[in-house]
Amino acid sequence: MAPNAPPVVHDEVTPQYHNVTTPVYRATTTKPDPVQSAPSLFVHWIIGLLLAFSVFTVTVYYMPIRDPITTNVLNKWWDVNPKVKGSGHSEMTMPTYFFFGVVLPVLVSFLLVRFVTKGVQAPVPHLSHWLQRKPRFAFSLVSYGEILFLIVITVGNVLFFYYFYSARVTAKTSYDKRIGVAAKTLGFSTLYNMAFLALPATRHCFWMEWLGIPYAHGIKYHRWLGIVTILALFFHTVFYIKDYANDDDLIGLLPCFNCNIGAGEGKSRWVNSFGWLSGISMFIMGLTSMPFIRRRFYNVFYVTHFLFIPAAYFAVLHWGNIVIWLFTTTVLYIVNRMMSSATIQAPVVIQKAAAYPHEVTELVFECATSYQAGDIVYIKVPSVSKTQWHPFSVASTPLHTPGSLTVYIKTLGRWSGQSTIVAI
Repeated sequence: MAPNAPPVVHDEVTPQYHNVTTPVYRATTTKPDPVQSAPSLFVHWIIGLLLAFSVFTVTVYYMPIRDPITTNVLNKWWDVNPKVKGSGHSEMTMPTYFFFGVVLPVLVSFLLVRFVTKGVQAPVPHLSHWLQRKPRFAFSLVSYGEILFLIVITVGNVLFFYYFYSARVTAKTSYDKRIGVAAKTLGFSTLYNMAFLALPATRHCFWMEWLGIPYAHGIKYHRWLGIVTILALFFHTVFYIKDYANDDDLIGLLPCFNCNIGAGEGKSRWVNSFGWLSGISMFIMGLTSMPFIRRRFYNVFYVTHFLFIPAAYFAVLHWGNIVIWLFTTTVLYIVNRMMSSATIQAPVVIQKAAAYPHEVTELVFECATSYQAGDIVYIKVPSVSKTQWHPFSVASTPLHTPGSLTVYIKTLGRWSGQSTIVAI
């Protein structure tokens, strides 16, 4: 630049600012909170008590506390005399016990939730909020509701195993006999966990809703229960192999094709074979549920999970009364799945799809239902995968964008990357 040249003046760009206002609802326009009348609160307490009663009924089935009910009530109904073998209709005792102790309470609870309380969140203000709190002593990782759920399942397993096993052994029981009793006890422990296994795995499980446990956390406990179930089944199998080996009768664990399957050894061998088929189905489900397979080969995980159907079928052939234990859970699971399917039948309208730097995609959906910021929605892109659903946090509020719902997808893997390409 020449010494006498005039200085260069750069035009300053004045930044443009826009006023942004947050909509404020007046008292005249706010939607009223769900009515928390005394009858409504009473109904919610009844639901909680009925659910607790059904869990209690299953847990104490092999405890001495059940004996007065069976002896003084159920045996009289069916003319059963415990001192006379084959008297009355003893085969009806267990179904009657589970009908009044589990099926009926759960059915009443379900009807109350769907038709009386309408699935209102936080139905009992103080209790519901307390159940959703995450205490510091648990490093704020789990809520009180989750802790309560884990305590109930853990204590239930311990009590169930202890009373079933201790009622069948004494100080004089031989080691070989104890092996057989332990094998049978582990089989019933497997059944105990199967009775609750499917409940946390559905989006409309009112058990988990009452405890304030969100679906994403419920899936975690479904996996934990699945691990406990598989371990109990594994040791049930190992102990029975040891028991049959002690009797030098390992052939009794295999099927026979030239024997009378209606009674005696032939029936016993096929009962054991059905147990093998059920166990193999459950082991395959467990293996394909491992994180590596579930994340990289989700379709394999999804398809093999339908093995729960033959697993339950062969389990019933292994021991017929299993159908009584699993009836309530199975019906609830089917109903919850039907409700989940009904919620995804309406067509989805995408109002906006935009790509941003750092591989972030914005999707804005037309939304007619009410929601809150931070809620979770599950998205499936059929052109990418017909089976995968992925959770995303809602990034908008109905105050700023009424009638629409916004989520942001960060490309982290195959599904999110392909979904981004499809969206834009």
